[in-house]
Amino acid sequence: MRRLFIIVALMLVACATTPPRQGLGGLNPKLYKVYEAWHEATGHECDTPKFCGDVVSINCNTETDGPYMYYDNKSSELLMACGGYCMSVDESNPKSCKSCPPKEWKCVSDYH
Repeated sequence: MRRLFIIVALMLVACATTPPRQGLGGLNPKLYKVYEAWHEATGHECDTPKFCGDVVSINCNTETDGPYMYYDNKSSELLMACGGYCMSVDESNPKSCKSCPPKEWKCVSDYH
């Protein structure tokens, strides 16, 4: 019985999806400036960034047509622009609404 419990417990741990961590503490300083600039420009706060490995998502009021951006947190490179940004898609820009969330985002997404 104990072996069965251990096997089931190991299977559950192996199959569990790690939820993205949240907070500003691990945010790249350049991305922190992006996060703050949205507030200064619009008067609206972005949601707390979500981290998935080295990828961070920043939702700046997508419910009111704001952008939902995905960045590489190490390099601060934009991976994909989504959300309200998609209302005027630049077909020549490969980082504009082509894949939301981007393939680099390996966690469960809250992007709709």
